[in-house]
Amino acid sequence: MNRLHHDDRNPIFGRRFFGLLAIALALLGLYFLVRPPNPDPSSEAVAEVDGSPPTAVSTPLPHAAPTTDSDATENLSANAQSTIRLPTVAVPAGVEALEQETRRVAQDLLEQFPQQPAAMHVAAVMHAQLRETSEAQRLWRKCVELAPDDPRYRVNLASVAMDQGDSQTAITALQDLVDNGNDSEDVLLHYGMALNNVGNSEQAEQVLAKAVKRYPQSGSHWSVLGQAQLKNGEFQQAADSLQQALDLGVQLADVYFQLANAHSRLGNTEQAKTFREKFQQLKQEAPVEAQERFHKLSTAEARRTAITILLEAATVCQAQEDIDRAELYLLRLLSLDPANLLGCRTLADLYQHTGALREEQTVREHLLLVEPFRFENLLTAAQVAAELKQLDRAEALLKQAVAQQPTSAMPYAALAEFYLQVQKTSQAKFYAEQAVRRSPSPEGYRFLAETYRLLGDSEGERRALDAAKMNND
Repeated sequence: MNRLHHDDRNPIFGRRFFGLLAIALALLGLYFLVRPPNPDPSSEAVAEVDGSPPTAVSTPLPHAAPTTDSDATENLSANAQSTIRLPTVAVPAGVEALEQETRRVAQDLLEQFPQQPAAMHVAAVMHAQLRETSEAQRLWRKCVELAPDDPRYRVNLASVAMDQGDSQTAITALQDLVDNGNDSEDVLLHYGMALNNVGNSEQAEQVLAKAVKRYPQSGSHWSVLGQAQLKNGEFQQAADSLQQALDLGVQLADVYFQLANAHSRLGNTEQAKTFREKFQQLKQEAPVEAQERFHKLSTAEARRTAITILLEAATVCQAQEDIDRAELYLLRLLSLDPANLLGCRTLADLYQHTGALREEQTVREHLLLVEPFRFENLLTAAQVAAELKQLDRAEALLKQAVAQQPTSAMPYAALAEFYLQVQKTSQAKFYAEQAVRRSPSPEGYRFLAETYRLLGDSEGERRALDAAKMNND
């Protein structure tokens, strides 16, 4: 259970959507073509992959510029194309090669930034995922020394310490955080687990009871709470907590075993029998020992570890303004997993941060293949196209967003803003009307009033302004 820590009626006009959409009043100017720079990605980012074999993205690789939009093509000079291509099929890679590459990336990072806890953290994550927990523990101890207030390092130190059977070290690592009022999900989970492991089940129950109130949808917290309650002889409470863990999706054999014990103590013979049978079933479905299981999953594990380390390393490099190295790691990551969402977004944000619009467009278009129905992807791709003066492409993407989300006001608002920006006022009015019908707001009606004014429709302008006043009351 230890884990490495790695609205309906919202105003549409006049607010930013995901930090990207700025629809201002027309009288004050519209800024669809100008996007705020993205902040650096958090160093806590870790790629989420399922360890499955490489799969292909079924749609063809997108181009940096649309080949069917003649107006857009005219805006592209022969020497101003994207300098990257993204794969649609994961490259093959063996276990030994992946492990060597992962070690080299971690080592290069330590050599490049020897005094940076974030670099040590990446190396520690690598060692932990390669089952080298002693070295991981050593590096996380060093991270804690250099950055004692960063909870990530303490949580990870606690996790690997418990893996080695040293729950007291885990308690020591987390104690300062708990004493200072840190009640984050990971801190409370690992602290409660460690307390339970050393026999301090009463305090563990207190910690986990607080945790489930704060994080009621966390099955892991309910599971550990049930374990503590079982040790404290609170059999009905334990049964209730463990059942809650199951209801929230926890499907561990140990949870069924503990539920069987709790119901046995309560005299619920039939229920105890049912849970015991389920426990045996889960055990039989996973009979291999840990080392054998690792051997069978080694290829997927090695690829997953490499992806995680590449993403973490790129994040550290970008934070240190080592942009070339960050790009190198992210491109390699996407060659191993072309559909990795976090890798794609991080690379796109890197290019936005550095002003590399054509490269950013390549990644944004690739994201449309990986996650085609996400409005933010369509909007951002449209904004990049607009900045590149590919107005036909931008318009097409926004129309696609409207077609995919016909009941949401946001796509209509974005398209209305775009049309006003390119001086297609009639279209702007039409889509602004659609937006305010779906989500009325004072800002939206004032925007609509401006389109009426530009079209010379004073009566329409008056009606829209009256509606803005009514929605403001």
